[in-house]
Amino acid sequence: KNVHSYPKNVTGNEPTPDKTVGNLVNKHDTHNVGDTVTWYMNATIPTNIKDYTKFEFSDTLKEMLDYVGNIEVKYGSGDKTEFKDLEKTLEANTDYTIVEYDQATRTFGVKLTPAGIAKIAANIDGITNPKISVKFDTTLNDKAKVETGNPNEYTLKFNNGNGEDKDKKSDEPKVFTGERKFVKTNSADRSVLAGAKFVVKNEKRTAEQGQYLKKDETTGAISWVKTEEEATVFTTDANGEINVGKLQFTYAVVGKPTDINKAELDKNNQLNQYQLVETQAPNGYAKLD
Repeated sequence: KNVHSYPKNVTGNEPTPDKTVGNLVNKHDTHNVGDTVTWYMNATIPTNIKDYTKFEFSDTLKEMLDYVGNIEVKYGSGDKTEFKDLEKTLEANTDYTIVEYDQATRTFGVKLTPAGIAKIAANIDGITNPKISVKFDTTLNDKAKVETGNPNEYTLKFNNGNGEDKDKKSDEPKVFTGERKFVKTNSADRSVLAGAKFVVKNEKRTAEQGQYLKKDETTGAISWVKTEEEATVFTTDANGEINVGKLQFTYAVVGKPTDINKAELDKNNQLNQYQLVETQAPNGYAKLD
């Protein structure tokens, strides 16, 4: 008549992985090729973190992202937007170890040590919705895709002390880059014109910063120079075409869209104001003002 209930291990809530770009909440960002892109591997901290024997972050980079490193690990309140505002810092080689980047597999990782897990367990009381975040840098290279965005996810590997290893994948935030094709034509009959030369100017940058686009011929990396003479010249081909990119969007990308697969632009936050400046007209034509 009596039922005796014997509880097993109290497992608490399992951690939930989350990946962001640019800060601790953004799911989209936009950059030039050659820019540093900062990512964050985030995870909620379970109530029974002290029992965990494994807590690891593993990331495999897509081909358009080159590993830079600069790894930092912090934890704190889950309502923070900026990494710097997380209250607690973990120390490399004491609280966590780094699995060095493997060029062949494009994989690297961060593993909490027993000391690191114990430190977190001893210091999360009173922290609202505690989370841990691993910050690292990449460079966006010329393999970046324009049409679909460039995603990156990570895998959280953990064991809550019951002997069973588990893996959970994060979502895939995306970094976007833009490209635009132009066609030079005769205004009278719309026939295409080869040999017109242009440079790109960005009015949102100051003259001191450099306003003219310079593109590395080997890597495609974008930089900005102070004069037209230093800038990359885009010359229309036999079809009258030039292709300009890969550049940061004109407008900021909305950070937390309802659909992660669709980039939304914030028309109230203009990042760039690009202009084509004709430096040489095709033979027999006057240069555009």
